[in-house]
Amino acid sequence: MLAWLGITAFVKETVIDNKRKFDLLGFFLLSVTIGSLQLFLDRGESKEWFSSGEIIIEAALAGAALYLFIAHIFTSKKPFIEPGISAIKISLSDCCSVLVWAPFCWQQWR
Repeated sequence: MLAWLGITAFVKETVIDNKRKFDLLGFFLLSVTIGSLQLFLDRGESKEWFSSGEIIIEAALAGAALYLFIAHIFTSKKPFIEPGISAIKISLSDCCSVLVWAPFCWQQWR
């Protein structure tokens, strides 16, 4: 009850932009990327990583969907995620460096 009172007192109603349509293709590509990457990382160790055809397909699908998603957000008029959002706090190169170095750090701590 106290949380509801706090929300109603301090959270303001946002204005809905009815002109902006939902970018279904961008959402689909991002969902396929995340889903394929999740399957790749979850099942990779048990399937002996790239010795399995399933893991190769999942990795290729994640890579292709990520490429298409990035190309789509930079070329679409109304993308699912604005490309300039990464310039706010962190850059795209910072995100990529975390994705590259995190597995190496994780292996050392295991």
